[in-house]
Order: sequence, then C-alpha cells, then structure tokens
Amino acid sequence: MRVSRRRTVWLSAALLLAVVLGAWFLTPHGRITQANFDRIYFGMTFREVDELLSGDDAESQDDDGALDASATWYDDPNGLTIVVQFDEQGKASSKTLIPAEPFRTLRRWLTGHSAYLSTRSQ
Repeated sequence: MRVSRRRTVWLSAALLLAVVLGAWFLTPHGRITQANFDRIYFGMTFREVDELLSGDDAESQDDDGALDASATWYDDPNGLTIVVQFDEQGKASSKTLIPAEPFRTLRRWLTGHSAYLSTRSQ
C-alpha cells in the first residue's frame, strides 16, 4: 500500500507540531527555575529575592515590621518550589529547591492554580 505524498506531508507536519508542543509544555515558563535558584546568594535581602523570583516589589512583614524568617515560592507551570530562610537581619541564610512531583504538578494544571508566594514566621 502506497501512502500519497500529500498525506506524508500532513502526517509529518502533525508530528512536528506534537513534538514542538510537547517540548513547550515540558520546559519551565515561570520565574521559579533552577537558573534563578542559582542566582540567590547568601546575604540577599527578602526584597532582592522576591524581585528575582516574582518580579514585583511585594514585601512580607509581620505586624511589628519584622521580616518573616522563611519564604516559599511556588510555580505551577514547572512545579518547582523554592524555600529561602532569612536570618535576624533579614538576609538569606539558606535556600532549598524542591523539584516537581509529577502527580502534584498534574493536579495543579488540572485545577488551574497559578504561581504564589507563601511566607511564615518562625
């Protein structure tokens, strides 16, 4: 059985489109990435880390004006989580990158949650 040239072209185009879309869905699109995690250095302020990871000037403070001791950034497109601990002077003292879990990432995609920042005092 011989496949026509037109059908071969259409099948090739569909396969190429599937590969491109698959690659697009598998690559990170948010600001919570391994590259930005690597840019966080000890001694950075909360504002510097937040500008790097969320791209805005939001600050997290308690009622008394003290900076939170821990901040967590989540990103749904790539499923990564970055946790940064801050010392008493408000400087980054440790950082952790938590890789995506396939089922949690799938659940986030299906429920339509977006990237968000969570902070807590210790």
